[in-house]
Amino acid sequence: MSAGQRPVFHLVWQKGGLKLNVAYWPYIPYNQSNPNLIDYMGYGNAWLDYRRGRHHFEMRIYDLFTRYWEFKRWHGAIRLSYTYRINSFVGLYIQYFNGYGDGLYEYDVFSNRLGVGIRLNP
Repeated sequence: MSAGQRPVFHLVWQKGGLKLNVAYWPYIPYNQSNPNLIDYMGYGNAWLDYRRGRHHFEMRIYDLFTRYWEFKRWHGAIRLSYTYRINSFVGLYIQYFNGYGDGLYEYDVFSNRLGVGIRLNP
C-alpha cells in the first residue's frame, strides 16, 4: 500500500450547519521508499466545517494520534479556509496553511502560506 492506499475509519457528527469529522488510519508498511512518512502523515486528522448562509468556514488539523513524545515536536499542520459564496456555483476563497505535508512530495518540509482564489461548487 502506498500513502494513498489505506483503510480509513471516520467518525462524523453533524448538527445544523456544523460538522465534525475525525479520521483514523492504521499504518500498514508496504513501500519503504519514504520510511519516515508516517512520522509526518500521522495516523489521522480532524476537520470542522461550518456553513451559514453564504459563509463557509473550515478548519483541518493533520497528524493526530501520533506518538509526539518520540519526536519532541509536532509534525502536523493546520489549514484554515473561508469561502464567501457568490452564487450556487462560485465562491471567493481564502486559505491559510501552516505545518508539514502541504504536498506529498514535500511531506517533510515546513510550509507557511496564504492563498486567495475562486472555489467552484462552494
